[in-house]
Amino acid sequence: MNKLYHWLFFLFFILGIGVNAQNFTITSGDMPSSVVACGDEATFRVNVFGPLPSGSKITLALPAQVGFASLVSGDVTVDATNPSNVVMTTTSALAGAGDRMVIEYTVKTSCEALPASPKISYATGSVTKEIDYPAVEYALLEVTRVTQTATSVPVYGTSDFT
Repeated sequence: MNKLYHWLFFLFFILGIGVNAQNFTITSGDMPSSVVACGDEATFRVNVFGPLPSGSKITLALPAQVGFASLVSGDVTVDATNPSNVVMTTTSALAGAGDRMVIEYTVKTSCEALPASPKISYATGSVTKEIDYPAVEYALLEVTRVTQTATSVPVYGTSDFT
């Protein structure tokens, strides 16, 4: 009888682990290859596979100098009180491993330099998935016209071109 209890305990333990396991998959087409600092918002997509109960919290940690802008789509509610550490709460369950939820959101990259090798982190429960942040392009200032206010500039003189 004692062995039966041990066997049942082991079985419930194994089933409990299977029910709580989550798996994040981020495919290559889900992210931009680069983002522009000081520019437009970039759209990111993450695929979340079950099993995952309704009300599960998914934490999105963005690199320093990057902020969450908005939720585009996904069966989640968003708490973006801290735009670098956003909490998404699922509003429906994913019953099995074949069930998928697509979450699409936008971020804004600041003008300041990002840390070396910036990462995006997705976490729920004990499962964390980390990916590289796309390459950051910094827009160059383009001067298209210069107007001189003085009629002449003396040799070795200066002129204000503002």
